[in-house]
Amino acid sequence: MSGRAFAPRFPWRPVVRVMAECEDEGLLAEIVNGIIAEMEAVA
Repeated sequence: MSGRAFAPRFPWRPVVRVMAECEDEGLLAEIVNGIIAEMEAVA
């Protein structure tokens, strides 16, 4: 199984976009939701 995640921060926008791809949609949702939860916890 392979995949990748990318969460760029744009200095000119007050948002972070989380982008990811993976062959397993369930795993993808779990990972992306975890990344978002961690980012919200430190914001």
